[in-house]
Amino acid sequence: MAKQVTLEQRIKGAVLGSFVGDALTLGVHWVYNPKKIESTHGRVNDYISPEKNQYHKAKQTGDFTHYGDQTLELMRSIEGRFSMETFTDRWKAMWLAEYPGYVDGATKSTLESRSSDSNDLAGASRIAPLLVPFAAADKQTEFIEAAKAQTAFSHGDPAVIEAAAFFAALTHRIVHGVGLEEGLLSLSAQSWTNIDPANARRRREK
Repeated sequence: MAKQVTLEQRIKGAVLGSFVGDALTLGVHWVYNPKKIESTHGRVNDYISPEKNQYHKAKQTGDFTHYGDQTLELMRSIEGRFSMETFTDRWKAMWLAEYPGYVDGATKSTLESRSSDSNDLAGASRIAPLLVPFAAADKQTEFIEAAKAQTAFSHGDPAVIEAAAFFAALTHRIVHGVGLEEGLLSLSAQSWTNIDPANARRRREK
């Protein structure tokens, strides 16, 4: 008889999986050519160091990318509850303390003007720690709203904010035992105006 996985274990798996996945990508981050990755590293099954001419040249094997570092600050900001103010204060402090890693355009814009219209999915990728206060079955809406809020803070493109909502809804379903395929199919049947490919294309053509 298979051992039943508890909600707490699923939360830990999601959060730790987010960090492990980020660290695994460090050595090939922003290398979009799969053939180059395969010829240089083979299948990436372990942590690898970034190349010296890459964006993460100050990082070492097993470190997080700057996305993972932001996710860690979100995790550290949660003390029993989620506070946007606490998170944003920690987020800003991380960058202003002579951060040794790469500082992307969305971050620069947010630090300079308190906003960014970036369409990068980085903001939406930070959401896993929000499961800690919002994993309960009756907290799905709060989880989605928190995911959208922390995303919009640094990535204001409507498609990215809606992508965060989609990721949050899917993640919440999965930690409650719904299979990945089933979760994707159920959510795909819903209306997602901003991340619909046709609508996204029309916005780019304007």
